[in-house]
Amino acid sequence: MTNLKTVNAGFNKYCGPAVLSILTGRNTDECADAISRINNQHDIKGVSITDLLKAADDLGFNHEKIGENYRSLYLALLDIASIDGMYIVVLEKHFICIEVKKPSIYLCDNHTKSPINAASSARLSQKVLYLYKVTAKPAKPQPILLREYIVVTKDCNRFPMSITIKRQFDYTNSYDNRTILLASFVVRSLSEMNQIRLELGYE
Repeated sequence: MTNLKTVNAGFNKYCGPAVLSILTGRNTDECADAISRINNQHDIKGVSITDLLKAADDLGFNHEKIGENYRSLYLALLDIASIDGMYIVVLEKHFICIEVKKPSIYLCDNHTKSPINAASSARLSQKVLYLYKVTAKPAKPQPILLREYIVVTKDCNRFPMSITIKRQFDYTNSYDNRTILLASFVVRSLSEMNQIRLELGYE
């Protein structure tokens, strides 16, 4: 049985948040928010390995570089086949998670969604840029939630108007505060705004 988690998919479907979800079990939107706190980007799509590792650190994982510039994932797996543990593997424009649990090796990413036997992966011939071993830090006390509420923001006061709806979680330690994106859309006219209000049951 592997310690890799099934991807807990939210709105964000990209590989960076998925890798953090696989390690932590958290929703990909929470993981994207952890990355956003590092790089100050609103939309988390392409992520640098530096920012991903910093977010992993904030979410409770230490890391150690094991190797780099492997000609293929297959050769990288041969290098770590006898070293039990979980790994973040950096391919060209993609991240995956690996767990070595002798005699098995498991692989998971935003495409497989659940851990699979690495031997059956279609990525074995892909080049590996970096290979990091990740280990969980000692468990911290669970944060205490103070309140949960909805935040609606408008980018401007005239049309077209961009509207974003988020769920905000405030904790006793403000560093634990997090935001999950619920919806983002554009209203092009007052009549569209009125139609939305009517559909929601507001006269």
